[in-house]
Amino acid sequence: MDYDIQLQHKPGKTMIPADALSRRHDHAVGIEEKEDIVGLPEELFIRLLDLDLQDAVVMGQKEDSMALEALEQLQDPAPQPMKWQLEEGPHDSKCLFYNGKMYVPDDLDL
Repeated sequence: MDYDIQLQHKPGKTMIPADALSRRHDHAVGIEEKEDIVGLPEELFIRLLDLDLQDAVVMGQKEDSMALEALEQLQDPAPQPMKWQLEEGPHDSKCLFYNGKMYVPDDLDL
């Protein structure tokens, strides 16, 4: 595939303002970088899950080998650092989370 463009070099001192790729890395010394900047307002994010889907995930976790292994590790009384968490939901259902996110078994139907 051919493109109808031609790139021409411009020295950095002639580009006003210079883009981030042409700046020297040591010029940012002492400038505080901001972390976790999200350009969208918080109200645009959906924090809900369809309850039918959640029930299907909980049922799938009961039959998943990795989920069963994680449950065994969680029930072990020996304290150990883990990324797995077990949260109880409605109707005494228990749902596995890995690193703060719901674990969805490897099932194409889910």
